[in-house]
Amino acid sequence: MDAGDSASAASTAPKHTKPGTGIPKTDLASGVQTSLDKADTALQSAPVTSVNAQAGGAVVLYPDDLSDTTSTHKFTSAAEIAKLAGVALGA
Repeated sequence: MDAGDSASAASTAPKHTKPGTGIPKTDLASGVQTSLDKADTALQSAPVTSVNAQAGGAVVLYPDDLSDTTSTHKFTSAAEIAKLAGVALGA
């Protein structure tokens, strides 16, 4: 092997060998470390404090709790169901 061969082999050799446990944070650029620190302390989840103006631990919603005044798909009232029950099938 001559000097040219050894220079070529050195240029293709890995520059960093990743440890089995991963790359240590201290090996990363300071900007990357700062970003990781920010991600570690960022809000991961937030509790839901209310749903449809109802608050508490477990919020249960019933159809009567919801307004359909601005909905395209409307609810049917008990009175409308009773009225429709009197209509003959296929009428």
